[in-house]
Amino acid sequence: MAEVQWNSGLEVSRWSKELFTEAKNDTYFSRFFGGSSSAIHVLSDLKAAKGKDITIGLKMKIEGDGITGDGTLAGNEVTMDTYTQTITLDQLRQGVLSKGKMHNKKVLIDYRKEALDSLKIWFAETMEKDMIDTLSGATSNSSGVATYAFGTDCTYAVWNDGGTIKQTTPAGSLAVADILTPKTISFMAARAKLIDPKMRPIRVGGKDYYVLIVHPETARELKNDSTWQNAQQYAMPRGGDNPLFTGALGMWDGVVVHEHDGIQKMTVNSINANRNLFMGAQAGLVAFGGDHSWHEETVDRGNKLSVSASIIYEMAKAKFDSKDFGVIENVAAATSMT
Repeated sequence: MAEVQWNSGLEVSRWSKELFTEAKNDTYFSRFFGGSSSAIHVLSDLKAAKGKDITIGLKMKIEGDGITGDGTLAGNEVTMDTYTQTITLDQLRQGVLSKGKMHNKKVLIDYRKEALDSLKIWFAETMEKDMIDTLSGATSNSSGVATYAFGTDCTYAVWNDGGTIKQTTPAGSLAVADILTPKTISFMAARAKLIDPKMRPIRVGGKDYYVLIVHPETARELKNDSTWQNAQQYAMPRGGDNPLFTGALGMWDGVVVHEHDGIQKMTVNSINANRNLFMGAQAGLVAFGGDHSWHEETVDRGNKLSVSASIIYEMAKAKFDSKDFGVIENVAAATSMT
């Protein structure tokens, strides 16, 4: 009797696709993924093409009063300013190795399935940390490109306006009382519309929103705020099934607030603080050079099975003309819970 045997290549292809899809979806930030009007702009130009770089551009609004009546336009035209940012992709790899056939025989587990699950978790957590570190400007603000907001009403602020740092009070002046409040959120929402270049909001259902991702310690302070508590009963949009609103703590002044334990912590003037992220459209960029690759091979004369996976991608904070484009870092004091 003839027997049907599936080509092993089909299994590898299915698992690599499953790894890519689920690892990406398991990241909290995937709800912010999308086109150029989303908080995280996903670029897939190189998924099916050769190349290591992706260059994206931003066209600024044209300025000027225009010409009225029969005034002469020739010679009075205005320029269109455009800026570009290049993202260079790299490869990320991880793998697991079985102890051996005898060890696997002792337990009722599917080694390949466990390998897939473990790799999905590792890739999701690693890529998510990469995104947070990138948006947080993990290096420092000494280069003059980071945008910070300190204090309950942003009394202490560092704004990257027109390439010039404007600082009212040194960061070291952060006090224990400088926690995140609704007033802080309103200040950042207003400031986002005034900095140069202006932060583009995220358009959902014809309305404009921003996103604020806070550390659990900051979330605790905010949830204890009476103004925030009173506003949340009717804060979220009715029928708000867009991923932007999924799992949100609430909303204030058009800012959707989310909580994430991966938000960076820091110490300012011996005070525990969190580097919360206020984002507009195209705050972050993610470029994929393809789905995950899946590889299996036996070692030790066939006794052990090595399972590995890799992905070519890169993450970046959007910067045009060397200026932060879509993110404000809110440094808020908070009671440490660790």
